[in-house]
Amino acid sequence: MIDQELMIGELLLEISRLTVVSFYYEILLGKSRNRLLSGILIALSGVATCFIYLLFNSPLINVLTTVAGMLLVSVPNPEKFNKRLLSCGILLGISCAIDGLCYFLLVHGIEESGRTLFASSVSVLLFLTCSIFFRSFGRNNSDVPDEKWWELTTVTIVSVGLLVLIVESEKMSVISIVYICSAVLLLNFVLYYLHQTLKENYEKTLEKAIVDEQILAYEKQLLLNREQEDRVRALKHDMRNHLTEISLLAKSGAIEDLKSYIHSMDSALQPPEKTVDSGNFPIDGIINQKMEEAAANGIPIDCKLTIPSNLSLNSFDITVLLGNLLDNAIEGCTGCKEPHIELELAYAGGCMLIRVSNPYERMLSIKNGKLLSTKNDGKKHGYGMYGIHSIVEKYGGNIQIHHEEGIFDVQIEFPLPLYSPTSV
Repeated sequence: MIDQELMIGELLLEISRLTVVSFYYEILLGKSRNRLLSGILIALSGVATCFIYLLFNSPLINVLTTVAGMLLVSVPNPEKFNKRLLSCGILLGISCAIDGLCYFLLVHGIEESGRTLFASSVSVLLFLTCSIFFRSFGRNNSDVPDEKWWELTTVTIVSVGLLVLIVESEKMSVISIVYICSAVLLLNFVLYYLHQTLKENYEKTLEKAIVDEQILAYEKQLLLNREQEDRVRALKHDMRNHLTEISLLAKSGAIEDLKSYIHSMDSALQPPEKTVDSGNFPIDGIINQKMEEAAANGIPIDCKLTIPSNLSLNSFDITVLLGNLLDNAIEGCTGCKEPHIELELAYAGGCMLIRVSNPYERMLSIKNGKLLSTKNDGKKHGYGMYGIHSIVEKYGGNIQIHHEEGIFDVQIEFPLPLYSPTSV
């Protein structure tokens, strides 16, 4: 019975270790293309590894089996074999180092069969803790900052402490150790899974909000274009009458009346509200939408755009970037005596230049060159600032923030090629 319980414990430990390895792979190699396939491969690799361990019990074969299992788990991740092999080697080194430390510190007071199981459980928990740190401070494939990493880390560290206290405090049977270690590991993995699920749902909610804003901007721009076409069509329809009137005014020498008439024709072609028309549909859409929002709050936006229409800039990225910059500027103008926003977009030398300037009267919170949220809805605004910085980093650019004499100024620059419609 003990051997059977011990085998089950070893199997659960191996599956737990491979599950943590899959967490690392998502950080190093990108999200799995098929979560179901990942789960199946983890289970199969765990069973095969434990079977080979029991069958051969050879250190060399054990190492080769471990490497093969870890590589098999990496199959659903979207990277080439050489990168997966390198990641596997790194993770094997980390895992072995943690295993060695745990076996060195936790080899006393427990019978031999339970000793390995206990030390391995602590090792898996520490391995999981390292993955949480790595996900939070290292490479992060998510667009949302992981602000709750410390809660997960606290749970894993407390779990290690409780596991050591419970097992070391009294003489325990192997079966008891199996049950306790399995329960602690299961609790940690459930919490980790819930955390990641909530985070992914939050990401989807934010992405939907951005897409909705983009759609609204497109609809607004389409409406403006349609109104402009209607004005041009109406002017063309009456063009003969207009030309007749202009000719009569010219023949009569009424120069001032002629100028006034031509000015009236020009005004008829202009939209009833101030809009931008750079020829770049996504940029025009989001700016015109924000200009309407700012105007509703009594805040004029002075725009200066010198950009081509064929920028190879993802429309989703530019919506996040300009949308959040202008949202922050509108918020910064709140309460100012003379609220106004200056927006400048320029393209020169293969680089995109963006500058947003506005007055402010609130206290600013800046850390490591990054503006921190001062809104009450700190989560959403925190994502907005994080989104600005992450997109600038994505395009290999830099962001400079200046604030002096009551003026807040953000300048962004990043390399950006042009696309050729004929080459697509």
